[in-house]
Amino acid sequence: MSINFKTESLESEAARQLYQLLSRISFLRVERPKSPNRNTNITSAPVATFLVEAGKLKRKIDLEVKKNAQLRDARNTVFRLEKAASTLGEQTYTIFASQYLSQSVRDYCTENEVGYLDLSGNCHIEFDQVFIERLMPDADKREKKQFKSLFKTKSSRVVRRLLANPSRQWRVNQLALEAGVSPATVSLVKDRLMGDNFAAWQGETFSITQPTRLLQQWSKQYQSQDNL
Repeated sequence: MSINFKTESLESEAARQLYQLLSRISFLRVERPKSPNRNTNITSAPVATFLVEAGKLKRKIDLEVKKNAQLRDARNTVFRLEKAASTLGEQTYTIFASQYLSQSVRDYCTENEVGYLDLSGNCHIEFDQVFIERLMPDADKREKKQFKSLFKTKSSRVVRRLLANPSRQWRVNQLALEAGVSPATVSLVKDRLMGDNFAAWQGETFSITQPTRLLQQWSKQYQSQDNL
């Protein structure tokens, strides 16, 4: 069954944009994307499959879409692809899509040879003789307005406290009290850290799991005027 581009959903919009990108390549013949036959026991199946041809070369492209995707979602996708390749011998090119993909998610996809596409206009598609890359700096600015950086003002107090003792297990209210911020701020920081695989739950508490990588990320974005 072909994808209905007229429906107003994240999946159909991602499929429409990908179809347009591929169709602009003169040497590719692109079939209209189809919805795969989903197994009801598998919730992570691709939302659309594209068949492209360039001469004698044929390639299947799977589009996977995750709402509000974070780094852990990209990691799960790569893990699933590796498992499929080793157990089923599947060799397809996958493109990971969402409303917006952070720089860490985009970098992870590229490093693991997975394409990406977001509705803010960022994309990276690279297979065979095809290479498409587009970066939209304004999209990053809009995302930052929705959530202050982990390393600025109040958020940095939380990160600094976590890095001071990375192995310590924290509760939200306890960390808020020691960092001198509200529990709401701690919750936002915690969710972002977990989404980017910097932290993880340990029962009813959480802790930093990759302090070195978090510190490296902070050093890249460090601006002295932003620190208290």
